[in-house]
Amino acid sequence: MDRITFKIDNVTLVYDASIISVTQSELARELAEFKIHQQEALPDKFDQVLRSGGAEYLSLLMAFILREVNPDGTIRDFDRIRAETIIQPLIAKMPATEI
Repeated sequence: MDRITFKIDNVTLVYDASIISVTQSELARELAEFKIHQQEALPDKFDQVLRSGGAEYLSLLMAFILREVNPDGTIRDFDRIRAETIIQPLIAKMPATEI
C-alpha cells in the first residue's frame, strides 16, 4: 500500500501501514473498542458525548495511526504525548473532506 500524506500547518503526516508500531496499533484498537462500547450505550445528551471524548474520536484515532515526517524526510518515532497534544489538534483543523 502506498503512503497517504497530509500536510497541515507546515507539518507533514503520513499513513503507512508498514511502519505502524505495536503501540500505535494497540492504542487505535483500544480507542475503537471504546467507541463500540460507547455506541452500545447511547448518551441522553450531547454533553455526555463531549465529556466522554466521543466527539474527538476520529481526530484521536488519526493521531494514533499517522506518523510525523521530520524536515529531513525521515519518519519521527511515535510519541503518544505528542500525538495527543500536538498532532490531534492539527488534525482537528483538517477539512472534513480529507479525513
